[in-house]
Amino acid sequence: MKDSDGEWTLELYVFSPRPLDDLLIEPNMPKLSLFVKAKKRALLINDKPYTAVSHDGRNEIIYKELPLLQGWNKLVIKIGAGDRNDFTGYFKCDNKKDFLPLLKAAFVNPETK
Repeated sequence: MKDSDGEWTLELYVFSPRPLDDLLIEPNMPKLSLFVKAKKRALLINDKPYTAVSHDGRNEIIYKELPLLQGWNKLVIKIGAGDRNDFTGYFKCDNKKDFLPLLKAAFVNPETK
């Protein structure tokens, strides 16, 4: 995590074996969600703000149906400075449980190694 302007930033790369961004092409595609516990939070996917949520509570949020592209995707999670020691985050996939183990994650962009 990096500190910048009073907030903490976690940058990670997530590999999806299939595209999750076009429901018309693939109606049965996995619906991947990201749970984040932090009072102040924001999510960027491939450098674009993402705001689709299924739950937005005071201390937690669930970003729903993440539109990951096939291959490596850059996710940036920003949290408030006061949330640094109480931050939690995890992925879940309710409609296709066998999809979650297929994801890969890295803290360094694997495409630039």
